[in-house]
Amino acid sequence: MAMLVDRGLINYEDLVSKHWPNFAQHGKEQITIEMVMRHQAGLTFFADPEAPDDLKRQFLPTINDVLSFDGID
Repeated sequence: MAMLVDRGLINYEDLVSKHWPNFAQHGKEQITIEMVMRHQAGLTFFADPEAPDDLKRQFLPTINDVLSFDGID
């Protein structure tokens, strides 16, 4: 994240939904990147995108997931 901020690609004050529009659901519309990075967003884990109803499973992105993410569903 720090590298993305340093390169001017994101700002900590940006809403997460600016870069990931589908994130802005279920009360998460006002969460900023800063809040996520400080663990103040109230998010406990990322649900597996293949099984969104299975809240016991976690999806931890790899570096390849992050580098290939284009923000489009």
